[in-house]
Amino acid sequence: MQTPFIPVRERLPELAATGAPDDPARVINIGSAAGVKIKRLRAYSYAASKAAVRMMTRDLAGDLAEPNMTVNAAIPCFFPTRMTTHMRDEDSVDPALLAQIPRDGGVVGCG
Repeated sequence: MQTPFIPVRERLPELAATGAPDDPARVINIGSAAGVKIKRLRAYSYAASKAAVRMMTRDLAGDLAEPNMTVNAAIPCFFPTRMTTHMRDEDSVDPALLAQIPRDGGVVGCG
């Protein structure tokens, strides 16, 4: 879980110096819907690491609000990547899960 934290830690002086009440410095972490809701993916370490990103984001948001910084997380749903190739096999995957993977670049809800 160090990897998403290290850049924030290393850039904290610069972030604090540039943040202002009307224009705060911003940190945006990238998580996953797998860290928010049980998806039954059997990707235990992946889900745990994404849940950790979400909690780290919340903790940082509380700690860094005073020096004029905002900390948020983007929590995307499934999308076609090499990691989700096996999930797009329509013969072996729950249709409800398949429905969450956009195939034409569209936006799909996380369910």
